[in-house]
Amino acid sequence: MTSAILKGPEAAMVREYGDVNGARVRLTIPAPGDFDSSFVMSVHKAGSVMLNDVVRGLCDASGVPHLSIHDQLFSQGYPIEKASEDMLSVWKQRGYCFFGIRRFMPFFSTPYFRTDPIKILLVRDPRDVATSWYFSARNSHLLPGSGEKRGPLEQNRARAQSVDIDSFTLRGGADGVLNNMESYRGLLGLPRLVVYRYEDIIFDKLPWIEDIAHVLSLTVPAAILETVRAQVDIFPERENPDTHIRQVLPGNYRKHLAPATVAYIENKYRDLFEAFGYARSA
Repeated sequence: MTSAILKGPEAAMVREYGDVNGARVRLTIPAPGDFDSSFVMSVHKAGSVMLNDVVRGLCDASGVPHLSIHDQLFSQGYPIEKASEDMLSVWKQRGYCFFGIRRFMPFFSTPYFRTDPIKILLVRDPRDVATSWYFSARNSHLLPGSGEKRGPLEQNRARAQSVDIDSFTLRGGADGVLNNMESYRGLLGLPRLVVYRYEDIIFDKLPWIEDIAHVLSLTVPAAILETVRAQVDIFPERENPDTHIRQVLPGNYRKHLAPATVAYIENKYRDLFEAFGYARSA
């Protein structure tokens, strides 16, 4: 890909990239700060939007430059997995909190990433991930207005709408997001890595938010911490499969997945259960 500097605000630059197939995307990159960069990641369907809102709020309050390449590319319908080294070169720079990261990337195997930056990872019970993925694919997952990414998401939606949750899962419908989670397992044990489990933070978010601020070395007033908590502390009165926040209770898979489907997930991804401390069925 090639890039060109376009006009933008003084505090940020807009870079345009074009690939060999003619696709063109733009990234708005804020001016960096003077600190070691950090990476904030979540597996799919583990509360990633909640985490992004928390990080965005904390960074805004403390004046820290933050950047989600994933979200910017998605809004343009461009697959993050096709991002070039040129496009992702900003990940090597100091002075940013990189967030909005869901998909495991080859960059995360580089010596720099594995040793230098602070890394936060949010995970969730694989059975609940699979359950949430089905309802999201079927009903509520945001689709980009156009671009290469839209077609596969539309196909996945049609696939989910044509079968029940057990058929969808047993035919591999959730394998993509669970395989992605499996890739993140390879980060365990790295220096400067902090892992949070959805089940441990969902009912008591303020200590979690305070800890994120501490890990990222962000100075945020207590009133702002409480404001951020209030913005993400959402508990629907009833399950609504047509909304992004369908429900938030851990263990919801028990309501939706047949025993054979649970067994499929537990057997195929047994290493995930052990690595992240989730108990498999007796």
